[in-house]
Amino acid sequence: MVGQKPVRIWLEETKHLGMALGLTNTAKAVEALQLPASSFTTVHVAGSNGKGTTCAMLCTALTNQGVSNLLFPVFAALAAILLFVVALFCFSLRLLNRGVGIRT
Repeated sequence: MVGQKPVRIWLEETKHLGMALGLTNTAKAVEALQLPASSFTTVHVAGSNGKGTTCAMLCTALTNQGVSNLLFPVFAALAAILLFVVALFCFSLRLLNRGVGIRT
């Protein structure tokens, strides 16, 4: 609880500060950038503490069960840059597939 309010109510009340709950915006970005995220299962771990431990335990559990997996840790400050680079790469590939040259 935050103060005397349940966390969910507090989170809903803070949306006007720029926070968006859920994956709606992420799904819109993936769709707009035409990223292949829907072709594989993704686990997104977020929060303030314990992400590294959570991811390490998850990868270990998946590996022990014979499930192929990849751990790709990204610091929050770099996430936007990474998304931009991936989007630019995908966009460039689409241009090349259409026979459009890229001038440098």
